[in-house]
Amino acid sequence: MRLRIYRFDSITAKASENLDKEVDDQEVDPDWVARFFGYAQDVTQEEMQTLWSKLLAGEVSKPGSYSLKTLEVLRNLSRSDAKHFQQLAHFFIADAVYPNSKVISSAGISYDVLLYMDELGLLRTSFGLIKQFHNQVREGFKTTVPIITKKGWGIRVTGSKAVPHITLDACLLTRVGREIASTLKDVEPNLDYLREIANTWKKDGYQVDLLRPGGAVKLS
Repeated sequence: MRLRIYRFDSITAKASENLDKEVDDQEVDPDWVARFFGYAQDVTQEEMQTLWSKLLAGEVSKPGSYSLKTLEVLRNLSRSDAKHFQQLAHFFIADAVYPNSKVISSAGISYDVLLYMDELGLLRTSFGLIKQFHNQVREGFKTTVPIITKKGWGIRVTGSKAVPHITLDACLLTRVGREIASTLKDVEPNLDYLREIANTWKKDGYQVDLLRPGGAVKLS
């Protein structure tokens, strides 16, 4: 019992450090709170306690951010599983991963790892999946692809042809995957990987720029 109380205290203390400056007035669903602490009380490893604390902070800041399904999946993640997911986070663009990337392979992330993320309920790896990035202007083409694990970062794709969208072969994050990824707020994207993706669009005549708080630079 004392160990469980200690774990509660550790997780709530970490959560308080991660709270947003502005917290929603809406109360967190009591069932969610009960389920959260029912699962979190048995989390012994510090790295996993930190992950659970980020979920708690996010849910308190904005109730409804994390589903009960996410709690269920996270409950069954090992520290090794979480590390694989965090490693993969360097390669998230929007809610997708480009599975044909040579850069991902050279980073030690095999397709078997992607399939395992699918088994865990974090990623969809079905054959033939694509991610569409829709045109945001009427004349020509322009779209901004967010890098979800690095605030203020994204990829801007522009072109002269007015097409409805561009595509990328992709493995897609599930809702659970997206919710857990939202706790990873400062993961450096792999620039070689972004250049690799940029080159797939440049071959079709598009200009691709990396957006970040300091301004835009060409991806080349």
